[in-house]
Amino acid sequence: MSVSTAPQPKRHHTVPRFYIEGFATNGVVWIYDRKKREFRPQTPINTAVQTGFYTLVDAEGNKHTDVEELLGRMEGICKPILDRLVRREELSAADRGNLGTFIATQYLRTPGFRKLHDGMFEHLLKHMVRFAFATPERAASEMQRMKDAGRDIFRDMTPEQAQAIMNPDQYTLRFGNSSALGSMVHLAPRFGSLFAQMDWTVLHAPEKRAFVTVDEPFILLPPADYKENLYGYGFTTPGAHKLVPLTQKACLLMTDLSKDPTIIHGIAPVTLIRSVNMNLTANAERFVIGPSEALVKSLVKATGVDKTEPRPRFRVG
Repeated sequence: MSVSTAPQPKRHHTVPRFYIEGFATNGVVWIYDRKKREFRPQTPINTAVQTGFYTLVDAEGNKHTDVEELLGRMEGICKPILDRLVRREELSAADRGNLGTFIATQYLRTPGFRKLHDGMFEHLLKHMVRFAFATPERAASEMQRMKDAGRDIFRDMTPEQAQAIMNPDQYTLRFGNSSALGSMVHLAPRFGSLFAQMDWTVLHAPEKRAFVTVDEPFILLPPADYKENLYGYGFTTPGAHKLVPLTQKACLLMTDLSKDPTIIHGIAPVTLIRSVNMNLTANAERFVIGPSEALVKSLVKATGVDKTEPRPRFRVG
């Protein structure tokens, strides 16, 4: 990892700028901001932006832009592929692989995924703490093991601080960027390979109809016959649907894994477009993004996201 000496980009799009431009009308998108509880028009360059969201900081305090640069290179490769797909042109196997990885990042690069990732890690670490310090004898053994390994984290702590660590229900863990970004870089090509091996249907919106997008544009829907169970459902569950809007005029539906995956195109029924848009709106972490004020307001009213908080990305039980 190298330290950049050039001016570092600080405004990071959590959803790619070029992608947001596909939902604009005359260079402007309409958004609903769940945090500020307001509708407003704005340009794609100022939409879904967070300062330093992909910046890594090392132990010496140096800032690294490797992840932001990696995402930028991927977007440069994948934008022409996405455009060809929307135009109903054929894609090569390599095109599918690249676009599959791009779609994976639409799930992995977002604030919602970071909440999910950090929530899972917090739950796991607290479970480990509960186990390691379940009894005074086990706690003493664990503390000695850490000391022998050169990781005596209790050395400079007060008794009260040490006791607090042993009671994980009394505190919340906070994580830096590196863990979630590392998971994104590790998982994106693996998820992308899976997506490339699935059957794809590109749903095209008819005239006077449009898809919206959100700051969490990847939707996983359960199989039609799904019944709640301990194991849940995932990307490769037979019958599960993966939806990602591509532009305001096209949405990608990925279904099951196939030995000879296909790409088909079709005009989406109006009722299906509405259903997709409703699911997307409900999944928004903060921003609902669309080509018109009327469409965004209609979806916000229908879903009630203006009256609720974003759904938890991770929960136990």
